[in-house]
Amino acid sequence: MKTITHIQLSEINQPMTIIRQKDKYFMRVDQEQLYFIIPELTYEILINWHNKASISYISQLICNRTNEPVDEQHVEKMYEHIVHHIKSRIAKTKDQKKQLWFCVPIVSEKLVFLIGDFLSVCFYLPLSLVLIGFIVVTQIHFLFLNHHPSIANTQMLWTGMLFFLSAVFHEIGHASACQRFNIYSGEIGLTVHYMIPNFYCRTNGLSLLKKHERMIVDISGIYFQLIIASIYCGLFYLTHWQPLISCVSMILFCCFICMLPLFKTDGYWFFVDCFIV
Repeated sequence: MKTITHIQLSEINQPMTIIRQKDKYFMRVDQEQLYFIIPELTYEILINWHNKASISYISQLICNRTNEPVDEQHVEKMYEHIVHHIKSRIAKTKDQKKQLWFCVPIVSEKLVFLIGDFLSVCFYLPLSLVLIGFIVVTQIHFLFLNHHPSIANTQMLWTGMLFFLSAVFHEIGHASACQRFNIYSGEIGLTVHYMIPNFYCRTNGLSLLKKHERMIVDISGIYFQLIIASIYCGLFYLTHWQPLISCVSMILFCCFICMLPLFKTDGYWFFVDCFIV
């Protein structure tokens, strides 16, 4: 269950969205495309402040949640602290955005949530074992049975489109893993980071996960991209359409590069979570 509430605070002249997803709470500063986790109590304070509830009501609400007496002056200080924290996150995000040329959303947050929630079953053990077996069989068949992709210039566009679809599916893999472990996933889009085109999926809350859960999220994109590569292999055996098998070669090369811990790609974060964090 996902609840979305749009708010605007007078101290922060930007529209914001508060998202409740099961037992997790997130804030999104829309203009800055900033996402971060907030405590449940902060969620309650912001919702009631936005709805112009009295300070005495908010004070009583905090008292009921914490079982500690809270006066109205303390409530105002808590609210000021929350506002200061949000402003600090906005300022930090603006500095980080200088590294990005642009961000172009491709799949909306709502659609990512629906798709990710549906495909999160791919991370349950019985189905994941079946899918991994499917990947192993199809890719061994591809690698060792002497397929030699050849493609005409007129079919290069189809190969590119199939690879683009697999790249989006890669990011859906990260979103689905986030849904599986009940943390936030936002829209999927295209950006340029240090002059290199990249796809992205906004996530938040990875630090709350256990080590093995973070590692699963790290490689979930490659997992999903290999699934679609295996589907392409199956379709190729049925149709013998060359763009399919050419795209499989591109996907395998892309996954190999992603697993190298030399760049800040999936392999880098997997290595960090496995051996460092």
